[in-house]
Amino acid sequence: MKTIKITSILFMSFFLSFALFANNSIFEMEEETYIDDIPFNTNELSTACLYNMAMAEEFEMEEEGYIDDIPFSTECVTANCLYLKAMNVDFELPEEEYVDDIPFSTKR
Repeated sequence: MKTIKITSILFMSFFLSFALFANNSIFEMEEETYIDDIPFNTNELSTACLYNMAMAEEFEMEEEGYIDDIPFSTECVTANCLYLKAMNVDFELPEEEYVDDIPFSTKR
């Protein structure tokens, strides 16, 4: 029993001291000077590399077979449909003024 008490007291004191020192240690980093040691733009370089890799890739597409699943010409159907729609629209033109542009009698 005595050993358990001593061990628990040691652990408690260790954790308590650790907690006290953790609060007091605030780390401040020194400001470093900027060194331009890379004389090129790495973003442009990686973009150009990825672009060249993508352009070098060759894609081969399979030839698709022709399937005649529509038994009529859709071009004729749409042309006829558009014609019927245009014929069903009533166009009203404004009344024009009379212009006497023929100076002679057409009856004679």
